[in-house]
Amino acid sequence: MKFFGTYYHNLDAKGRLVVPARFRETLKELKKLYILQGFEGSLSVYPEDAYQKELDYLQNLNYKDANTRSYVRTMYASIEELEVDNAGRITLSVRILKKYQIGSAVTVIGVGDHLEIWDTNAYEEYEANALLNLEKVANTLEGERHG
Repeated sequence: MKFFGTYYHNLDAKGRLVVPARFRETLKELKKLYILQGFEGSLSVYPEDAYQKELDYLQNLNYKDANTRSYVRTMYASIEELEVDNAGRITLSVRILKKYQIGSAVTVIGVGDHLEIWDTNAYEEYEANALLNLEKVANTLEGERHG
């Protein structure tokens, strides 16, 4: 499944997030998701198959390099297994909410093989900055040109 789009939600008092309707049925079938440290203050949420690819990537890095060790340790230490309940919700622990400074208003975005969860204020700030530089960044990317 490819994840895409932007969705605005609120966590309930127990830290539960209703997975966006577009993905709910698929994720309920999976029952488990894996949450990892994301980038720019986000949380990355992976289904099993994409999570395994991420683990494979981490395991193939050169652990003898100090920067790699730091990255690998941080990523592995951040992993938590999440269960998707029958109502299509996942519960974010108090530890996660505090560590990543996520308030009750969250933005969920699809980024291909996984979802990202952001504090809504943090995402709005990130998105505004990213949009200012979008064309400049696009010109630095390699790959097949379209359009």
